Amino acid sequence: MATPERILLYFPGALGDTLLLRPVWWRLKKAFPHISVDLAANAGALPLLRHELGQTFSAGARDFLHIFSPYSDWPEPLRKRMLSYRALAIWSGGYPEVSLESCGSAKVLRAPSRPPEGKRVHASAWLLETLKTGRILPGSRWRYGDIPPLEIPRPLADPFRARMPFVVIHPGSGSPRKNWPLPGFLCLAGAVQAELGLKIVWLLGPGEEELEAELPPGAFVFQKRPLLEVASLLQKASAVIGNDSGIAHLAGQLGVLAVVLFVSTDPAVWHPLGSAVHVLTSAEVRQPEIRGIHFHILPSLAPGEVLPRILSVLKNSLEA
Repeated sequence: MATPERILLYFPGALGDTLLLRPVWWRLKKAFPHISVDLAANAGALPLLRHELGQTFSAGARDFLHIFSPYSDWPEPLRKRMLSYRALAIWSGGYPEVSLESCGSAKVLRAPSRPPEGKRVHASAWLLETLKTGRILPGSRWRYGDIPPLEIPRPLADPFRARMPFVVIHPGSGSPRKNWPLPGFLCLAGAVQAELGLKIVWLLGPGEEELEAELPPGAFVFQKRPLLEVASLLQKASAVIGNDSGIAHLAGQLGVLAVVLFVSTDPAVWHPLGSAVHVLTSAEVRQPEIRGIHFHILPSLAPGEVLPRILSVLKNSLEA
C-alpha cells in the first residue's frame, strides 16, 4: 500500500460526532508517520482540534460545498487543493454524489457518517472500518485506548473564580428527546451539594437559555461562551454530568470524570471516549473491554435509581 502524502477527511457532523473522528486521524498518523491529515469539519470544533492536524477547513464553507456540484463548476483554487491529495474520505448524508475521481485523487472513499440502523458498533469503530474497507487504512486492530487525551491549545488559567471544587451539570443536548428531565438534575444538584459539599456550575448551550429560569435562585450559570472557554471550565471540574451530547464527549476526551445519561440513544454506538467515562443507561449493553468506560445498567432512569449511583461514582472518585 503506497503511503499517501496528504489525506483530506471531510466530516460535517456536530461537535460530539466530530470528536469521535479523532481515532481516525490518530490511527492514520500511526500507520503513516509522515502523513499530513487535513480536516474539513464543524467550524465550531476546529479551534479545539487544529493543533492535532495539518490544515483545517470549515465543512460548510462555500468553496468546499462546490465538491457536491459538477467538476466543471469548481473554482480553480478548489481544483488545485483537491489535486494535492492522494486520498480523500468523505462521510456525509443527504448530499448528491461527489465526483472526485475527475480531480485526480488516487483513492476516494464515500461512506455514511454513522453505522446503519440496527448495527451496534461504536461510531469510532465504524468510521475506522470504512477506511479499511476503502483501502485507505491497513486492517490492523484498533483499541479504544489508542488516542491520547485532548489537550486545550490555549487553556484559560481561570475560566471563573472557583474557590472550591465544583461539578459541572449540563442538562441539555442537541435534541430534547435525549434529555433526562430537568427536575432530576435539580434533585441531583441538591444532593451533590448537601452530601459532598461541591459547588454546582450549570452549563447551558445555545438554545438552552430558557432553562435558566427553572434553576434555583443564585445558581451559577456558565453560558454563551466560546468553546475553548467551555473546555477550560470542564478541564478544571471535579466531574461533568449530563446527557449524551457534544459536551459529554468533550469532557470524556479531556480526561475528566464524565457521567453521561443515555435516555434515548444507544450507548453501545455513541458512548464518549475517555479515561474516566461512566455511562448510565437502562438499555442492555454488551460491556466490551474499553479502557476507562464504565457501564451502569439500571432498572430505569428514575431519580431513585440514578441519584444513588451518581453519588457513589463521585464519592469513589473523590476518595481515590
